Amino acid sequence: MEAIIRPPSESSSFILLAMLGCSNNTCTFCPSYKQRKFAFRDIYDVIDELDKWYNNERRIFLADGDAVSIRQEDLVVLLQYIKDKYPQVERVSSYITPRTALNKSLAELKELRTLGLELVYLGVETGSDELLKDIKKGVTRKEMIEAGRKIKKSGIKLSVTVLLGLGGKEKSKEHAKATASILNEIQPDYIGALTLMVVKGTEFHDKVKSSEVHELENYEYLQELYWMIEGLELKSCIFRSNHASNYASVGGTLPEDKEMMLKQLKEILDNKERLKPEMFRGL
Repeated sequence: MEAIIRPPSESSSFILLAMLGCSNNTCTFCPSYKQRKFAFRDIYDVIDELDKWYNNERRIFLADGDAVSIRQEDLVVLLQYIKDKYPQVERVSSYITPRTALNKSLAELKELRTLGLELVYLGVETGSDELLKDIKKGVTRKEMIEAGRKIKKSGIKLSVTVLLGLGGKEKSKEHAKATASILNEIQPDYIGALTLMVVKGTEFHDKVKSSEVHELENYEYLQELYWMIEGLELKSCIFRSNHASNYASVGGTLPEDKEMMLKQLKEILDNKERLKPEMFRGL
Protein backbone atom coordinates (compact mmCIF):
# COMPACT_ATOMS: atom_id res chain seq x y z
CA MET A 1 0.00 0.00 0.00
CA GLU A 2 1.17 3.55 -0.73
CA ALA A 3 2.37 5.70 2.12
CA ILE A 4 -0.24 7.90 3.77
CA ILE A 5 0.35 11.57 2.98
CA ARG A 6 0.01 14.12 5.77
CA PRO A 7 1.19 17.71 6.39
CA PRO A 8 4.47 18.18 8.32
CA SER A 9 2.55 19.86 11.15
CA GLU A 10 0.57 16.64 11.70
CA SER A 11 3.66 14.56 12.54
CA SER A 12 2.47 13.86 16.08
CA SER A 13 -1.20 13.41 15.16
CA PHE A 14 -3.13 10.15 14.95
CA ILE A 15 -3.56 9.54 11.21
CA LEU A 16 -6.98 8.07 10.48
CA LEU A 17 -7.54 6.83 6.93
CA ALA A 18 -11.08 8.10 6.46
CA MET A 19 -11.23 7.66 2.66
CA LEU A 20 -8.94 6.62 -0.19
CA GLY A 21 -7.11 8.72 -2.76
CA CYS A 22 -7.93 12.23 -3.89
CA SER A 23 -11.20 13.49 -5.36
CA ASN A 24 -9.28 15.56 -7.93
CA ASN A 25 -6.09 13.57 -8.61
CA THR A 26 -5.40 15.37 -11.90
CA CYS A 27 -2.68 17.82 -10.78
CA THR A 28 0.18 17.49 -13.24
CA PHE A 29 2.93 17.84 -10.62
CA CYS A 30 1.54 15.47 -7.97
CA PRO A 31 2.55 11.78 -7.75
CA SER A 32 0.90 11.16 -4.40
CA TYR A 33 -2.31 9.29 -5.23
CA LYS A 34 -1.72 7.88 -8.71
CA GLN A 35 -1.76 4.25 -7.55
CA ARG A 36 -4.66 4.61 -5.12
CA LYS A 37 -8.15 4.72 -6.61
CA PHE A 38 -10.45 7.38 -5.16
CA ALA A 39 -13.08 5.74 -2.97
CA PHE A 40 -15.06 6.31 0.20
CA ARG A 41 -14.81 3.85 3.08
CA ASP A 42 -17.64 2.56 5.22
CA ILE A 43 -17.68 5.07 8.05
CA TYR A 44 -18.16 2.35 10.67
CA ASP A 45 -15.03 0.57 9.42
CA VAL A 46 -13.22 3.87 9.91
CA ILE A 47 -14.59 4.12 13.46
CA ASP A 48 -13.52 0.52 14.18
CA GLU A 49 -9.95 1.38 13.11
CA LEU A 50 -10.01 4.47 15.29
CA ASP A 51 -11.02 2.41 18.33
CA LYS A 52 -8.42 -0.25 17.55
CA TRP A 53 -5.37 1.96 17.02
CA TYR A 54 -5.99 5.31 18.70
CA ASN A 55 -3.42 5.88 21.45
CA ASN A 56 -4.57 9.00 23.26
CA GLU A 57 -3.08 11.47 20.76
CA ARG A 58 -4.28 15.05 21.19
CA ARG A 59 -4.80 15.58 17.48
CA ILE A 60 -6.41 13.51 14.74
CA PHE A 61 -5.73 14.00 11.03
CA LEU A 62 -8.33 12.59 8.64
CA ALA A 63 -6.51 11.15 5.61
CA ASP A 64 -6.50 10.70 2.52
CA GLY A 65 -6.36 13.57 0.07
CA ASP A 66 -9.80 15.12 0.62
CA ALA A 67 -11.63 13.72 3.64
CA VAL A 68 -14.07 16.65 3.66
CA SER A 69 -15.50 15.21 0.43
CA ILE A 70 -16.99 12.35 2.46
CA ARG A 71 -20.78 12.41 2.52
CA GLN A 72 -21.90 14.99 5.07
CA GLU A 73 -23.99 12.51 7.05
CA ASP A 74 -21.01 10.17 7.44
CA LEU A 75 -18.63 12.97 8.42
CA VAL A 76 -21.11 14.09 11.05
CA VAL A 77 -21.26 10.55 12.46
CA LEU A 78 -17.45 10.32 12.60
CA LEU A 79 -16.84 13.74 14.12
CA GLN A 80 -19.63 13.30 16.67
CA TYR A 81 -18.16 9.93 17.64
CA ILE A 82 -14.71 11.44 18.17
CA LYS A 83 -16.21 14.30 20.17
CA ASP A 84 -18.19 11.95 22.45
CA LYS A 85 -15.76 9.02 22.80
CA TYR A 86 -12.46 10.91 22.89
CA PRO A 87 -13.01 14.32 24.53
CA GLN A 88 -9.24 14.66 25.03
CA VAL A 89 -8.82 15.28 21.29
CA GLU A 90 -8.02 18.96 20.90
CA ARG A 91 -8.06 19.19 17.12
CA VAL A 92 -9.33 17.31 14.08
CA SER A 93 -7.97 18.35 10.70
CA SER A 94 -8.04 17.26 7.05
CA TYR A 95 -7.00 18.09 3.53
CA ILE A 96 -9.66 19.73 1.37
CA THR A 97 -9.76 20.40 -2.37
CA PRO A 98 -11.12 23.72 -3.64
CA ARG A 99 -13.89 21.91 -5.51
CA THR A 100 -15.05 20.20 -2.32
CA ALA A 101 -15.09 23.54 -0.50
CA LEU A 102 -17.24 24.95 -3.29
CA ASN A 103 -19.58 21.94 -3.29
CA LYS A 104 -20.16 22.02 0.47
CA SER A 105 -22.66 24.61 1.65
CA LEU A 106 -21.58 27.18 4.21
CA ALA A 107 -24.05 25.60 6.65
CA GLU A 108 -22.42 22.18 6.15
CA LEU A 109 -18.93 23.57 6.78
CA LYS A 110 -20.17 25.36 9.90
CA GLU A 111 -21.70 22.09 11.12
CA LEU A 112 -18.35 20.34 10.68
CA ARG A 113 -16.62 23.12 12.60
CA THR A 114 -19.12 22.81 15.46
CA LEU A 115 -18.39 19.07 15.63
CA GLY A 116 -14.65 19.60 15.93
CA LEU A 117 -13.15 20.02 12.44
CA GLU A 118 -10.86 22.87 13.39
CA LEU A 119 -8.36 23.08 10.53
CA VAL A 120 -8.21 22.21 6.83
CA TYR A 121 -5.29 22.25 4.40
CA LEU A 122 -6.02 23.70 0.95
CA GLY A 123 -3.57 23.42 -1.95
CA VAL A 124 -3.76 26.82 -3.61
CA GLU A 125 -0.42 26.26 -5.42
CA THR A 126 -0.59 29.44 -7.53
CA GLY A 127 -2.67 32.54 -8.07
CA SER A 128 -2.20 32.52 -11.83
CA ASP A 129 -5.30 31.52 -13.80
CA GLU A 130 -3.08 30.31 -16.63
CA LEU A 131 -0.97 28.11 -14.35
CA LEU A 132 -4.01 26.74 -12.50
CA LYS A 133 -5.27 25.57 -15.88
CA ASP A 134 -1.85 24.23 -16.90
CA ILE A 135 -1.51 22.10 -13.75
CA LYS A 136 -5.13 20.87 -14.01
CA LYS A 137 -6.11 22.09 -10.56
CA GLY A 138 -9.77 21.95 -11.53
CA VAL A 139 -10.71 25.50 -10.53
CA THR A 140 -10.12 29.05 -11.68
CA ARG A 141 -8.48 31.78 -9.62
CA LYS A 142 -11.92 33.22 -8.86
CA GLU A 143 -13.20 29.84 -7.67
CA MET A 144 -10.10 29.30 -5.54
CA ILE A 145 -10.70 32.63 -3.80
CA GLU A 146 -14.35 31.73 -3.26
CA ALA A 147 -13.37 28.35 -1.79
CA GLY A 148 -10.84 29.87 0.60
CA ARG A 149 -13.16 32.62 1.76
CA LYS A 150 -15.99 30.16 2.36
CA ILE A 151 -13.76 28.05 4.59
CA LYS A 152 -12.71 31.14 6.53
CA LYS A 153 -16.32 32.28 6.89
CA SER A 154 -17.31 28.89 8.32
CA GLY A 155 -14.94 29.35 11.25
CA ILE A 156 -12.63 26.51 10.20
CA LYS A 157 -8.99 27.60 10.29
CA LEU A 158 -7.37 27.60 6.87
CA SER A 159 -3.83 26.49 6.06
CA VAL A 160 -2.86 26.88 2.40
CA THR A 161 0.11 25.57 0.46
CA VAL A 162 1.81 27.33 -2.43
CA LEU A 163 4.30 25.68 -4.76
CA LEU A 164 7.48 27.47 -5.78
CA GLY A 165 8.62 26.80 -9.34
CA LEU A 166 5.29 25.96 -10.97
CA GLY A 167 5.79 28.57 -13.68
CA GLY A 168 9.31 27.47 -14.53
CA LYS A 169 11.86 30.08 -15.58
CA GLU A 170 9.39 31.46 -18.11
CA LYS A 171 6.70 32.55 -15.64
CA SER A 172 8.51 32.74 -12.31
CA LYS A 173 7.80 36.37 -11.49
CA GLU A 174 4.23 36.16 -12.79
CA HIS A 175 3.62 33.11 -10.58
CA ALA A 176 5.10 34.82 -7.50
CA LYS A 177 3.12 38.03 -7.88
CA ALA A 178 -0.18 36.32 -8.76
CA THR A 179 0.22 33.98 -5.79
CA ALA A 180 0.87 36.86 -3.38
CA SER A 181 -2.23 38.53 -4.78
CA ILE A 182 -4.51 35.51 -4.30
CA LEU A 183 -3.24 35.03 -0.74
CA ASN A 184 -4.12 38.65 -0.02
CA GLU A 185 -7.62 37.96 -1.33
CA ILE A 186 -8.10 34.82 0.79
CA GLN A 187 -6.32 35.93 4.00
CA PRO A 188 -5.52 32.41 5.27
CA ASP A 189 -4.49 31.65 8.84
CA TYR A 190 -1.40 29.70 7.79
CA ILE A 191 0.72 29.52 4.64
CA GLY A 192 3.19 26.77 3.82
CA ALA A 193 5.54 27.32 0.88
CA LEU A 194 6.87 24.16 -0.79
CA THR A 195 9.35 23.84 -3.63
CA LEU A 196 8.44 21.86 -6.72
CA MET A 197 10.12 18.48 -7.03
CA VAL A 198 9.74 17.14 -10.55
CA VAL A 199 8.83 13.47 -10.20
CA LYS A 200 9.21 10.97 -13.02
CA GLY A 201 5.85 9.67 -14.21
CA THR A 202 4.01 12.97 -13.75
CA GLU A 203 2.81 15.19 -16.59
CA PHE A 204 4.97 18.00 -15.25
CA HIS A 205 8.05 15.79 -15.66
CA ASP A 206 7.10 15.19 -19.29
CA LYS A 207 6.87 18.96 -19.88
CA VAL A 208 10.31 19.49 -18.36
CA LYS A 209 11.78 16.64 -20.39
CA SER A 210 10.38 18.11 -23.62
CA SER A 211 11.71 21.59 -22.64
CA GLU A 212 8.19 23.02 -22.59
CA VAL A 213 8.99 24.15 -19.04
CA HIS A 214 12.49 24.96 -17.79
CA GLU A 215 13.21 24.26 -14.13
CA LEU A 216 14.57 27.01 -11.91
CA GLU A 217 18.08 26.95 -10.50
CA ASN A 218 18.15 26.39 -6.73
CA TYR A 219 18.65 30.07 -5.87
CA GLU A 220 15.87 31.13 -8.28
CA TYR A 221 13.29 29.38 -6.08
CA LEU A 222 14.40 31.65 -3.24
CA GLN A 223 14.13 34.70 -5.49
CA GLU A 224 10.59 33.61 -6.32
CA LEU A 225 9.82 33.25 -2.62
CA TYR A 226 11.25 36.74 -2.03
CA TRP A 227 8.94 38.25 -4.66
CA MET A 228 5.99 36.36 -3.18
CA ILE A 229 6.56 37.51 0.41
CA GLU A 230 7.29 41.03 -0.81
CA GLY A 231 3.78 41.20 -2.29
CA LEU A 232 1.93 39.87 0.75
CA GLU A 233 -0.48 42.15 2.61
CA LEU A 234 -1.89 39.89 5.31
CA LYS A 235 -3.65 40.88 8.51
CA SER A 236 -2.68 37.89 10.69
CA CYS A 237 -0.98 34.82 9.28
CA ILE A 238 1.75 32.35 10.22
CA PHE A 239 4.09 31.74 7.27
CA ARG A 240 6.47 28.79 7.00
CA SER A 241 8.83 27.42 4.34
CA ASN A 242 10.21 24.59 6.48
CA HIS A 243 9.08 21.71 4.25
CA ALA A 244 11.76 19.18 3.29
CA SER A 245 11.46 20.19 -0.37
CA ASN A 246 12.76 23.71 0.25
CA TYR A 247 16.32 24.91 -0.28
CA ALA A 248 16.11 27.21 2.75
CA SER A 249 13.70 27.82 5.59
CA VAL A 250 12.21 31.13 6.63
CA GLY A 251 9.16 31.76 8.75
CA GLY A 252 7.32 34.19 10.91
CA THR A 253 4.05 35.90 11.68
CA LEU A 254 2.75 38.35 9.12
CA PRO A 255 2.65 41.26 8.80
CA GLU A 256 5.08 41.99 11.66
CA ASP A 257 7.88 39.63 10.54
CA LYS A 258 7.74 40.46 6.83
CA GLU A 259 10.88 42.63 6.69
CA MET A 260 12.82 40.16 8.81
CA MET A 261 11.91 37.30 6.45
CA LEU A 262 12.86 39.34 3.38
CA LYS A 263 16.19 40.22 5.00
CA GLN A 264 16.89 36.54 5.71
CA LEU A 265 16.13 35.61 2.11
CA LYS A 266 18.37 38.37 0.77
CA GLU A 267 21.23 37.16 2.97
CA ILE A 268 20.80 33.62 1.63
CA LEU A 269 20.64 34.89 -1.97
CA ASP A 270 23.86 36.82 -1.35
CA ASN A 271 25.50 33.69 0.15
CA LYS A 272 24.29 30.82 -2.02
CA GLU A 273 26.49 28.29 -0.22
CA ARG A 274 23.85 28.37 2.54
CA LEU A 275 21.30 26.69 0.28
CA LYS A 276 20.35 23.12 1.23
CA PRO A 277 22.17 20.53 -0.92
CA GLU A 278 19.92 18.69 -3.38
CA MET A 279 20.56 15.34 -1.66
CA PHE A 280 18.86 16.55 1.52
CA ARG A 281 15.61 17.63 -0.13
CA GLY A 282 12.54 15.42 -0.03
CA LEU A 283 8.80 15.16 -0.58
